[in-house]
Amino acid sequence: MKEEARAIASNRSLGYWFVLLSLSILLVFVAGDLGADIIWISFVGIASIIGFFYRTDSFLKNSNELLRNGKITTPYNIKRQHRILIVLMLATLAAFFAPLFLSVALNFELWFGSLLGIIDGWILGLFSYNLFLINWQKKNDGKLYVLEEWNGSTLTERGFSSTKSEDN
Repeated sequence: MKEEARAIASNRSLGYWFVLLSLSILLVFVAGDLGADIIWISFVGIASIIGFFYRTDSFLKNSNELLRNGKITTPYNIKRQHRILIVLMLATLAAFFAPLFLSVALNFELWFGSLLGIIDGWILGLFSYNLFLINWQKKNDGKLYVLEEWNGSTLTERGFSSTKSEDN
């Protein structure tokens, strides 16, 4: 069985992420001092760049094939996904809880800037990747979908499909 879903977040989600980032920027620059601002900018920059480049690099590796064939799929490797999930869970635990546990030992600027910076960096990475996909769709005059192929209850392949816009 083949399933397709929009590859790009809805306009509502994109708007929500934009509002969250805007409120966070306001909070950091009003409530924090220069130290918190610098730490926040550093964490946001590092987290968003890593997330954005990881996603775009994996997409762009096969984008020419996607344009030629209309779809690209790769075999779903459950062991690799489990390893990635474990690494991401540990990184998330460290990123979110380490500043909370260290709040007594850390000064306010470091604690506040790092905690909000990690959260905002992750959101900005997702937001940027979605804007990248929107731009890719416009440039290539089509719609982009996430494609999953199932064999019963087992995911066998995962990738993208692209269709040309019908208004041309």
